[in-house]
Amino acid sequence: EQMERIEKEQHRDIMSLAEIQERRSMIAKGMLRDGEGYTPEFKDQLKAMDGLEKALTIAEKQRIEREEKEKREKAPLWTIPITDITSDFVEIYRTVHEAFAGEIDVHEIVSKGGRGSIKSNFWGDLAYETIRQDPQAHIVYTRRYKVDLRGSVYNQFMKTVIRYNDLDNWDFKQSPMCAVYKPTGQ
Repeated sequence: EQMERIEKEQHRDIMSLAEIQERRSMIAKGMLRDGEGYTPEFKDQLKAMDGLEKALTIAEKQRIEREEKEKREKAPLWTIPITDITSDFVEIYRTVHEAFAGEIDVHEIVSKGGRGSIKSNFWGDLAYETIRQDPQAHIVYTRRYKVDLRGSVYNQFMKTVIRYNDLDNWDFKQSPMCAVYKPTGQ
């Protein structure tokens, strides 16, 4: 903090994104003047601010990605509470984790039968856990009838995100029906 203060006093600091936007606004309104009271040509300054803004945006994105990666690395691999998994899905849950670890070769799991949203709830929890832990993962759900998808898996997934108090990090879209994890774009 002290170093930042010294650099700011000596005008060697880097402007923040907010400061860049404020200065651009002042230039556009003609509010900046030189010592003689003239409004100088700010073309070079604007070009420099564009470059700096791009660099700061990239740095901020990298910082967020780094923090997400650190959070994932520290997070336990098995995050669905045991109370949220019925006995019918314990073996499937283990199979999925073995597949993620590369211990077995599984590319598809089909869940049949049953009523009462237990399947949708389980797969919603598993999708949430997977996306949060693996920045390369993507989840695709299919149903025999398209009309069932929104009322089951999609809604259950949204409820899972809400239950984990993480709605701000997700963008739910209706058409096409999808949920995007904002920090990674998954």
